[in-house]
Amino acid sequence: VATKKKTPEFAAAAMDFDLANKHKKEVEQRRREAKRKLDEKKKEEEIRAAMEQEQREREEQRHRQAHEERLRAEAEAHLNEGARYLAKLRPYPSSRTDDKLELPPSALEELERQGVLEKGALLTFAVSLTTRTGEGGSTHAGVAEFTAEEGTVGVPPRVALCLTKGSGLDTLDGVGQVEIRYVKLPRCRKSKVKFQPRGEGFHAGGMKVVSLDLEHVLLETLRGHTALTQGDWLPIRHQGQTYELMVRELEPETELSLIDTDLTVEILPSEQTEAELRAEEERLQREEAKRQAALDKEEQRLQRCRLKAQQLQPEPDA
Repeated sequence: VATKKKTPEFAAAAMDFDLANKHKKEVEQRRREAKRKLDEKKKEEEIRAAMEQEQREREEQRHRQAHEERLRAEAEAHLNEGARYLAKLRPYPSSRTDDKLELPPSALEELERQGVLEKGALLTFAVSLTTRTGEGGSTHAGVAEFTAEEGTVGVPPRVALCLTKGSGLDTLDGVGQVEIRYVKLPRCRKSKVKFQPRGEGFHAGGMKVVSLDLEHVLLETLRGHTALTQGDWLPIRHQGQTYELMVRELEPETELSLIDTDLTVEILPSEQTEAELRAEEERLQREEAKRQAALDKEEQRLQRCRLKAQQLQPEPDA
């Protein structure tokens, strides 16, 4: 079989083709490399921008918190007639049944130095629980005595319940510090509080309603209390059973002194009842929306029928 010899022209063309393919591959490789670097640069810029935005937000939050703290300090200084006491103390559980703290002697010395006791002011304090997330419960309390060990504060169960929102002294015992601030609370001639029972409320196992003179029990429970704050939790005992109530609304202030005030008590539906009422309301709203959608759909159908009827040619006269 005769074989055809490759001519120099054919060999040169093949070489050019190989070079072209090689060049094309190199160009494609450079293009991919350039795209990869561009994507990496873009990703780095996005990460840097996100970090810068996060840093700006943290700075803004710090400035906002500092501004709010300054405003609060100014307001408290005005309300407290210039007196100021702030301390972070290690809490320990006290056995008191009211809302009064046990503070160290240094607190009394600081308040005396500023002439607070000479003015005859009722000693009330803001108590705040700070968590790792920066958020925590807060309430207000009075003081029973200044006999606690320095650096500590005795916290009664009812105050602990308000701070921990139900966990009580067990959780508070694991907390490093609580913040105590002297605050002169408003004293009102008349005040009103709306309590909401937690969970099932005054129902035994969700079956029957517990019968009790609730207003009398509440007023007796609050007897000896110094302060009340919107959001507080209040436990009451009846026939060996503990029921928890939450302060949903407080008037005329969201935090006030209970000394020499005519307190009116109102009981709202329990959390479970409120949830059931809300669910029923949402169900009725869905049914109404469904009914209205059906009416709208029927109206659109009738409108199309009317339009078609108008487009029909009139029948010839007989």
